[in-house]
Order: sequence, then structure tokens, then C-alpha cells
Amino acid sequence: MFTGAQAIGKGLLDELGGFDAALAKARELADLKPDAAVELQFYPKRRNLLESVLERERDEGQAQLARAISEVAAGRTPAGPVWLPPIVVR
Repeated sequence: MFTGAQAIGKGLLDELGGFDAALAKARELADLKPDAAVELQFYPKRRNLLESVLERERDEGQAQLARAISEVAAGRTPAGPVWLPPIVVR
């Protein structure tokens, strides 16, 4: 761990600054105007919960869960038992 000043002294940084300074430098290096619109890309791509579950199909149990979730997401009811809470009549 180094402070910003220590990192500059060790040649790990060119200069100090926050996100805005980094964005300005990136625009400069890309020969863009200082106020040019830019779009941030996040890597790795962020996935929603459904995508995260579906991509983890490593074993048969996970594959079955993924298929059931796909069916529900498509508006279909998966085959198999459906649990309903008990009905209480008062």
C-alpha cells in the first residue's frame, strides 16, 4: 500500500486525480474534445440474477434449476410438483 505521492515517487502513477481527471485524460489521449460524450463499459459485463443463475449450469442439479427458471421466465409453468401453502379457513 502506498499513498498517491509514494506511488508517483516509485513510478507507479503518472499523476494524481480522481475519476473526472482520469476521464479528461482519456478524452485527451483519444483526441476527443474535452466535453465529448463517452459511454462507460463495465468489464466483465454485469449480469442480472437470471443470467447469473443460468450460466452456472455445471452439474445436473444446476442444469435442472436453470431449465425451470427458463420456463418460468418464458411464462410457462415447469412440470413437476407445485407446493402451495396450506389454506386456513376461519
